[in-house]
Amino acid sequence: MSAVGPGRAPLDTAAAAALAERYLAFVRASTGTRTERLSAEASAGVVTEIAERVLGDPDPFPVLDALVSLAHALSLEGDDELLGRVGAGPVEDAIVERTDLRAAVAERCMRSVPGWREAVRGAWVDADVAATLSAPLDGLVTTLGDRDGHAAPSDGARPKPRTTTGSPGTMARMELQDVVRRRRMVRRFTADPVDPASVERVLRNAVRAPSAGFTQGWAFVVLTEPDDVGRFWAATTPADSGRDMSAWLEGMRTAPVLVVVLTSKDAYLRRYAEQDKGWADRDENRWAVPYWHVDAGMASLLMLQTAVDEGLGACFFGVRPGEVPRLRDAFGIPDEYAPTGVVALGHPGDGGPSGSPRRRPRKPLDDVVHRGRWGR
Repeated sequence: MSAVGPGRAPLDTAAAAALAERYLAFVRASTGTRTERLSAEASAGVVTEIAERVLGDPDPFPVLDALVSLAHALSLEGDDELLGRVGAGPVEDAIVERTDLRAAVAERCMRSVPGWREAVRGAWVDADVAATLSAPLDGLVTTLGDRDGHAAPSDGARPKPRTTTGSPGTMARMELQDVVRRRRMVRRFTADPVDPASVERVLRNAVRAPSAGFTQGWAFVVLTEPDDVGRFWAATTPADSGRDMSAWLEGMRTAPVLVVVLTSKDAYLRRYAEQDKGWADRDENRWAVPYWHVDAGMASLLMLQTAVDEGLGACFFGVRPGEVPRLRDAFGIPDEYAPTGVVALGHPGDGGPSGSPRRRPRKPLDDVVHRGRWGR
């Protein structure tokens, strides 16, 4: 794997444990008081160091074992938030992205090293490991089953919906939480074809999004044929982007399916000119924000989340304004519709350009949530 740095010495057990403890201290501080959060920001380099060690060291197991040990201890304490931030993300990234580690991961699970089986189950939920991991881990995941003790499919099928002991047909709470927590932007895909039924489910869920006045002013151009996907990139790739986009383009062009998400401002102006809304003048200034794009964005998020549920990877990206006329010409898109963005779909591939979450931590909840009034 290209992310592994040759010649880099792994940390010894003591140094790895110290790094994991620094990471835990950073996570704890980032959810504390303002003074503690400022201290955490000053030491945020530990996030980068963890990612580099987990994804770049030839032997990352000293760090991985230390993180798994901490995560296991947190799980016993019932601290789910810290558990997810300390262990699940970095460890599951390694399981999913580093094929060179899988035999050693399987060996740890077979020895029942505390925490490792839970980590493998989490990675399976994240990226359909049962379908994408090579032996011996695929059989191991089938044996382990999912988080709730149900058998994981060995044929790559998506897990069947589970029900709670409450009302009939109610989805288990952790299914939704897993989808939300594990959703991430994937920027490189394998050559494996995407099941048309999965694409159909992605689209059917997209149109379940809310829309102002139930306008449903969206439209979707679905590109599944290689020639159509190629025409998209030919039409939308700028001649000069101002920065080097070659790595991003190389990865994104591997996506076998693209869905161009469009929206119609006129559809919303027409809908709100109807009698039950009363904005007969169709004045765009009545709108606090362009809800036609807000609603298309909501539909796009449902597509991204459905991709996780289908065991697929996905990425949402935009089309530069200067390339929109060529996009219209290439696919006959009416002037009434404007692109909100594009959803790329496919089976997650190894490597690919890393995103911003690799370089900066997620903001603590208390930094963005104000209860009762601003500043509280």
